[in-house]
Amino acid sequence: MAGAFGPLQAAVRLTAWQCGRASLRELWARLTHWRIGPGWFLVAWLSPVVVFLLVVSGQVLLSGSWSELWRFGLVEELPTLSGFTGCLVWILTFGLGEGTAQMGVC
Repeated sequence: MAGAFGPLQAAVRLTAWQCGRASLRELWARLTHWRIGPGWFLVAWLSPVVVFLLVVSGQVLLSGSWSELWRFGLVEELPTLSGFTGCLVWILTFGLGEGTAQMGVC
């Protein structure tokens, strides 16, 4: 689990080391300031849900049975997390960490 924060940690450390505190503030501003309207924000959050529901519906139509949806989001490395919590952990660790590292340093 600690490895999931590797890219985020590397981005923050390299930014601080090479460019100083001002660049850390700029990195934080890029992470927290969205330049999109509320409509696109909703599209960004709701489109994965719509795609998931379409895929599940297609799977039910093609196979005639429901899959084990209760297993969705379960994390093998962290078996005590529920499906929703597992999804949230993956988004916050890998999504945030890798996205920050790909923003570039300085």
